[in-house]
Amino acid sequence: MAINYKKLHKMLNPKTVVVVGEKGPNYQFLKAQSDFTGNLYSVQIDKKEIPGIKKLGIKNYSSLEEVPGAIDLLIIAVPRQVAPFIAVEAIKRKVNGVHFFTAGFEETKEKIGYELQDKLVELFKDTDIPVIGPNCMGIYNKKSSLRFHQAQNIASAMPALKKMNLSFLSQSGTHGVNVTVGAQRSGINVSRSISFGNALFVNECDLLEYLINDKSTDIIAFYLEGVKDGPRFLQLLNKSKKPVLIWKGGRNNAGARAVASHTASMASNYTVWSKLIIDAGGINVNSLDELINVAKLINFQEYEIGNTLALITMTGGQSVAITDTFEDHDFVIPQLSNTSYNELSQFFNVIGGSYRNPFDAGSTIGNEVVNLNKILNIIGEDKNIRGALVIDMNTRTYTDSKQNFYEFLNALRKFKHTYKMPVVLIIHTLTSTIMMTDQDATSRESIASEVTQLAIANGLPVFQSFHDAAKAMRLVAK
Repeated sequence: MAINYKKLHKMLNPKTVVVVGEKGPNYQFLKAQSDFTGNLYSVQIDKKEIPGIKKLGIKNYSSLEEVPGAIDLLIIAVPRQVAPFIAVEAIKRKVNGVHFFTAGFEETKEKIGYELQDKLVELFKDTDIPVIGPNCMGIYNKKSSLRFHQAQNIASAMPALKKMNLSFLSQSGTHGVNVTVGAQRSGINVSRSISFGNALFVNECDLLEYLINDKSTDIIAFYLEGVKDGPRFLQLLNKSKKPVLIWKGGRNNAGARAVASHTASMASNYTVWSKLIIDAGGINVNSLDELINVAKLINFQEYEIGNTLALITMTGGQSVAITDTFEDHDFVIPQLSNTSYNELSQFFNVIGGSYRNPFDAGSTIGNEVVNLNKILNIIGEDKNIRGALVIDMNTRTYTDSKQNFYEFLNALRKFKHTYKMPVVLIIHTLTSTIMMTDQDATSRESIASEVTQLAIANGLPVFQSFHDAAKAMRLVAK
């Protein structure tokens, strides 16, 4: 069926939402819309469910025909055998868009599932109503507080560093929730999240085309199990001037079997897939964390990541580990110029430390920002370092003196803008819990979280490990 993009736009930015068939005690979709800025109605004929809906303060109707005004988004949450009957009513009512939460179709491999799916296809094939699903969680729109899970209410309330807006397209509802929440905890503003399940009607290509032209989207990310139209998908990737991150599920044989039973998608050879995506200008990621890490770098990035890095740690062992990790990801950790070394020798404490790059700088910096500023200025002026500064921050600075830690962050922010060089922070949540009590470990994790949020508020991306930072930087640098 042809996609009517005007109706799709109304569906993704609805002013009126109607939920059909919600059941208590959870009332998932009705409760999730507690802050929805538009009109929200219910259609439910089960007399046992109506009192619970009324308790939520939501007007309930016995049919779609009774609902006043235009319906932009119809969420269908009925048993699969009932779905075709609701579809008939939706078409008659001329709704602008339909989301089938209902599951149990092709993905089940059951005869009845195929038959019911064929009925839906037959009903909608000659209409221009965009249909998302079936077997999916639907639409999140931060601006209008439209959500498909209550956890997204928490995410929406988190302060995001609104440099760029991420929109996430997912064949998994769970990943849709996790990325929405996880990305906003990392300071990324998620403007949209769309779980589209089996993609029987509106598919990943249709949604990608919409987001390429969407003014509220700066970064596009996917969780995909398969594509309906490979050539069109690659053409759209080539066309996109926005970064497109793609996490592909079903990369191996067992994963491919899981994909088939989850959303009835056909898996492809991942080696071929990966090469095609790269050639088309997309970025392949292999996990939820990796997707968020790469999006985080793009979100905070004001200057291009190059290949030659300066690395600063506070201990000798960490200076070795960080160097190995970044060299494993094909970054170069060069020596500095003789001029830089002459300047460093004037104040740097080499007893228990080193300034060769990586910098083992704990005994030199301590809790004072003066020496950190000296080191940063020397790095910034050195022509051998042009790629980025990566610093392994010690949370002890924060616990000893919050004021000094604020000054550290100010110094790093000033360095970034003065020398137009990316700055990446690594703040380990827990480096080792072997000698810690549970209480100590919990306290340390809480401190790391506080420190991370402060850094994010200062426009500095934070990673929990050397590997996470190096992998994300390599993908973005490519």
